[in-house]
Formats: sequence, C-alpha cells, structure tokens
Amino acid sequence: MTEPTPVERYLLGKKAISRRDFPPDQEIKPHLYEPLKDWCIDRKIVDVRPRAPWRRSLDCALTDLGQMMCIELKLQANSLNDVDEFIEGDHDRLLWLIDWLVREQAKSLAEKLAGERWRYDDLDGWERYQGQQRTRFFQEQFARLEELLSRGGSAWRVDVDPAGLFERVTESERKVFEEATRERDAATEHLNAAWEAAWKLEPTGQVAFDEAIKAVEATLRPVVTPNDSTAHLGKIRGELKASQEHYTSRLERTPEGSRRQPASPFANEGVQMIYELAGSLWRSHRRHGQTEKRDPHDVEEGRDAVTLATALIAMQRRGFLERTAGKR
Repeated sequence: MTEPTPVERYLLGKKAISRRDFPPDQEIKPHLYEPLKDWCIDRKIVDVRPRAPWRRSLDCALTDLGQMMCIELKLQANSLNDVDEFIEGDHDRLLWLIDWLVREQAKSLAEKLAGERWRYDDLDGWERYQGQQRTRFFQEQFARLEELLSRGGSAWRVDVDPAGLFERVTESERKVFEEATRERDAATEHLNAAWEAAWKLEPTGQVAFDEAIKAVEATLRPVVTPNDSTAHLGKIRGELKASQEHYTSRLERTPEGSRRQPASPFANEGVQMIYELAGSLWRSHRRHGQTEKRDPHDVEEGRDAVTLATALIAMQRRGFLERTAGKR
C-alpha cells in the first residue's frame, strides 16, 4: 500500500468532509473568491501586516515578489488595486496568480533538497527524507489553500511535486500514480512531466503524450533492451515479440487458454499485454504511428496516454515483466 500524499494526509488528519457527492467546480465560485484572494495576500505580495484581508490592502504597493508575479504573468501593475482590476475582468485569472505563487514558493524546497543530497549515502534514506520534507513544506505553506479548495468543492488541488494547481483526479488514479513514481529515476522524471502537462492549469496534450512515451521507454529498456539505453518504443516492442521466450510475467497463459486462442503469437499472456499496451501508445503517437497526421494531440488524448503509461509503469515497478536469467 502506498503512503498517502501530503494532501490526503492533511485532510485525513482534519477529518475533512468528503465532497464525492458534489461535482467539482472548474470556475471559482463566489463562496471561494474572497478567501482565495486573502490567501494570496498572506504570501506577502504587498507590504501589509499578516492576515490583513485583500479588500483592506488595495492601496498597498507590491513587494518584490508581487512585482515579479506581475512581470511573469505579463500584468502591468503598481499596486494591489491594479491586480484586483485585472482579476475582476476574469475571475479565472485568480487561478493564474495562485498557480504562480505555489510554483514560486516551491522553488525554495527544490533548492533546499538540492543542497542536502550529500548528507545521504543510501537511496532509501534520501527518499524518506525528501518525502518528509515535502510533507512538512506542504503543511506549512499550502495546507490552508488545499483545505479551501477541497472543502469548497473546487476542481483544482495544490501540490508540491510537481508544484502548482492541478485538476483533481480520482483517489484510485492518484494512488496508481504515486506507485508509478515511487522511485526517483528517468521514468519518474518523465511521468511527472507528463502528469503535470496533462492536469495543470493550462494543459498541453502533445507534451503529455510525448512525456508518457518517454516514461514507458525508460521503464522497459532495463528489462527488454538492457544494452541499448536509447531504444525507442518501436524497437522495444520488436524485441519483445522476436524474443518472447526470454521473458516471464505474472500472467502466464494456461494450456486451456492456449487452446481457446490458437491464433495468438504469444505463449505468455503478460508479455503479450505489455506488447499491446506499448503498441497502443506507439501507434497513436503522431510522431511515430500516424506519420500522415501531424496535428498535435489534444488534451484528452494526452491524458489518455498518461493514464495508460501510469498503469503500465506501476505494474512494472512491482516486477511484472522479467527477463529470464542468463538471457542478455
């Protein structure tokens, strides 16, 4: 069983009311609008004493953080009043501000962890320490924001790794993703990038699909093409089919099953499943399978690819597919 995420751990501790019976809101509703604006004030984007509400701080000048926020969001503003006018034009712009503030604050955690890697010789100890630091950072910086979003029925949640606002997914989807990214390696790096591109505030389907492919490749290479660190998914599938007798999996086809499916070229059910799952990604990818169609993947296609890649990687994390001893 995977460890709960910082968000889940916080809400479990608070015994937060479940929102499963209510559809999440993509837009910021009136009951959340002012509390979320006040959360932004607490990030010290203006020169004001802590916990002063947004409406009492409109004439305050922006701090260096507030000015940088406006620069990166391409907003011309000298005071909080200018920012308020910008938000009033489109309430969803408040989400842009929150997303930027979360990502900006999370940089301090990344810098802290980068400077402390030398303290741990063993990978397990380093992973535990990173998890503890991420949980602590979330509790200190974003617990209040997540509680507002989750209890308020928002479709958005906050996270620190990757950092930002992301569309909520089901608990089961999140658990599978946590298992697929439990190790810090190339596959996790690409899957994190794919997940971020698929469910961030302004998702990009093409990046999500591209990174999902790379994540699957990074997962299967050590088992299927251990001597080729650059093998693409097409080559990996070719090796699986050509040398299927060199692999075992936890889904072996029974003799009875073989009689029911005499036309299958695979004697091992699990090897065939990995081959077909990888194939569905490869054939659908427009940079490979559909050479005549160059339009970028849309968001839903990107999310489908990420979901499929996450399931495949999570299975492989548990050692689903193995190379027979002595076969290299």
